[in-house]
Amino acid sequence: MQFALTGDVMLGRLVNEYINQYGPEYPFGDVAELLRKSDLSLINLECVIAKSGREWMPPKAFYFKSDPDAIQTLKNANITCANLANNHTLDFQEEALIETLENLDKANILHVGAGKNIEEAERFVVIEKNGIKIGIIGFADYPKEWAASKNKAGINYIEISDKGIEKIKKVTKEMKNECDIAILSVHWGPNMRQRPTEAFRKFARTAIDSGIDIYHGHSAHIFQGIEIYN
Repeated sequence: MQFALTGDVMLGRLVNEYINQYGPEYPFGDVAELLRKSDLSLINLECVIAKSGREWMPPKAFYFKSDPDAIQTLKNANITCANLANNHTLDFQEEALIETLENLDKANILHVGAGKNIEEAERFVVIEKNGIKIGIIGFADYPKEWAASKNKAGINYIEISDKGIEKIKKVTKEMKNECDIAILSVHWGPNMRQRPTEAFRKFARTAIDSGIDIYHGHSAHIFQGIEIYN
C-alpha cells in the first residue's frame, strides 16, 4: 500500500488566478500523477474553498480563499482526505468554513480537523483499502482562539504539552478500536524552520508511543525530513 502525504496545499490568491487561467491540473503539475498512483493521499488544505464569508477581524497578514471550482484540482489529484486544522481555516469566518466542508463532501473528499462544532472537529475518519483500515485525525496547535466549541465552528485545537498528549492517548485508543493504522495529522510550529525543535520531536515520539503509527506534521513550508521511530 502506498500513502502520499503532503504539506500545505494553498489554492488561493495567485494560485486561484492560475487555476482560472490554466485549468485545475495546473497547481500539482507532475506531482499529480504520483498522488493518483497512491492508495491514500492526505493533504493539509490551507485555504477555504468557498464563495461566501467575510475576512477575519482583526486584520491578518494573509487571507487564503479559492473559488469553489478549485475543488476540481483536488479531485484530479485523487486527494482522499484533507486536514483542515490550521491557521487559515477561519480566514473568512465560520460561513466560509462551513461552505468548504460542504464542497468537500459534494466532491467525496474526506476531511478532518475542523467542523461546525467541537464534535465534528474532533471526529476521525476510517478508510478501508486492500482489507486494511486506516484511521485519520487532524489537529492544529494554533490559533487557540479558533478552537471549535459546542456552538461554534472551528478547528480541533491541541497544545504541544502533556495535556495535549493526554488528548492524543484518548483518541488513539478510540481509533485503534476501529482501525489497523492510525494517522495523526498536525499543523504545528512556525514557517521556514529547518528542523522541528526537540520539544516537538519529543511530543511526536510520545504520540507514537501512545499508539499512533504515522505522525504527519506540517506548517514549516519546507521539507523538514522523516524520522523512523520504534
